Amino acid sequence: MDICDTDEALIVKVDLPGISKENVEITTTENMIRIKGQSTREEHTEMKSCFRHERMTGSFERTVSLPSKIKPDETKASFKDGVLEIRLPKAEKARREEHRVEVESQ
Repeated sequence: MDICDTDEALIVKVDLPGISKENVEITTTENMIRIKGQSTREEHTEMKSCFRHERMTGSFERTVSLPSKIKPDETKASFKDGVLEIRLPKAEKARREEHRVEVESQ
């Protein structure tokens, strides 16, 4: 899992090879993200005198505290070529804005 911080959003990328988007669940709060998933794979091999049938299943869950507050209701996710990408827009207060501070003379 990679989490990158930009001025506008946090970007989360997770490699999920062999898992379909229907088997992934994402939940967020203003300072947390949870990603859950389930993988199931069946393999059949048949030869003249051999037969093999294998089933593999597994689940995962990651919960991560975020470094800044986000807008959970504006979170977007996409899934392409086994990579899940989640864009978590930052809450207004959390955006990095530069403010110049004047130094007063005494």
